[in-house]
Amino acid sequence: MPRQPANPHPLFIVRRELGWTQKKLADKCGVSTAYVKKIEGRKLPITRAIMGRLMWVTGVDPGSLNGKRPTFLGRPYTAELGMAHVSGCTTRKGGEFQAPEMIVESTEELFSILSDVLIATCRKNAYFPARWSLVEWLAATVVEFGLEKEFTPSSKGSSVTEGMLRDALKARKKAQKATR
Repeated sequence: MPRQPANPHPLFIVRRELGWTQKKLADKCGVSTAYVKKIEGRKLPITRAIMGRLMWVTGVDPGSLNGKRPTFLGRPYTAELGMAHVSGCTTRKGGEFQAPEMIVESTEELFSILSDVLIATCRKNAYFPARWSLVEWLAATVVEFGLEKEFTPSSKGSSVTEGMLRDALKARKKAQKATR
């Protein structure tokens, strides 16, 4: 069994916590095993694109991959947290899927910050452009991660934002078809 490096790269720690080989991590991220090995050996810097892939595959906070210890939603990365992410961030309770408490807390904090930012945009007469940017980001996220079936705004939605999101999703789908 290979020995652990004296100063392991955060990616090595994440992989070890998940019990994955370099090959398994490479396959899940769509890169070569040699690439993972070079990052872990600190022979190549980790790119923003790979940080993003690692976030989606393992749940690791991307910024923590440049530090000493990896984190998950601001907490030290552990096998339990990583596996919760890998298994879909949900647990089964009473027949329904529920997000773990830490995901709920993080989401509530994010909504609080988002609300504060939107209120601040009002003071700068920038609320509507900011809201449109958020709607565009939501539509891009829904399309990028194939969430159309899990999340589709109601066709009879009465809110302006819901209508904007519906229109943005249609535009993204149309653009996606045009590029194929």
